[in-house]
Amino acid sequence: MTSCRGLSRRGPWPGGRRDGLRSLFVEETTVKTHINNAFAKIDARNRADAVRYAFQQGLVQL
Repeated sequence: MTSCRGLSRRGPWPGGRRDGLRSLFVEETTVKTHINNAFAKIDARNRADAVRYAFQQGLVQL
């Protein structure tokens, strides 16, 4: 059984995220560019900042 942490690292593809990206014909650099652009729009330096922003804006609730 795959743990949540393992799934978040590999993604839903058995070979990992890179294999999943290849199957979707998306380059890893394209994904990184989009993530960095999204981070810039919300003034986030990393994923933790992005999560904090989501909670502060009410986009995520526990």
